[in-house]
Amino acid sequence: MNYTRLRDRLRTAGVVNPYEFYGSQPYIYRRVAVPRSVTSAGWMVRKRGRDLAPKGAWYDYGSKRFGYGGRDQEASALAAAQAWASSEFGVAAWARDPFGCYGSAEFVRRRVDELLEKGE
Repeated sequence: MNYTRLRDRLRTAGVVNPYEFYGSQPYIYRRVAVPRSVTSAGWMVRKRGRDLAPKGAWYDYGSKRFGYGGRDQEASALAAAQAWASSEFGVAAWARDPFGCYGSAEFVRRRVDELLEKGE
């Protein structure tokens, strides 16, 4: 099943974004740079209810940023984000979710199954 179809099925279960998908679980999402803005490109580690941003980094909205300057640095920034989050939250393996983010492989598999059952 492709991700577009899977996202459509998850919508029928009431889940339309990674924030709803993960709940209180940590996850990593990709933030793109916005021209003429203070936000830069990076992989962002997020956990609901916990401020992971360095002090004063209001523009990261509570996420810890692993920035990159171009496509050639994107993979290494993701690897750094995953290594940090694994150490911080005890995640053994990472998997891509239907929204293009990354979460605990075990959680992603279990959550997708649970939501597909609910949406049927």
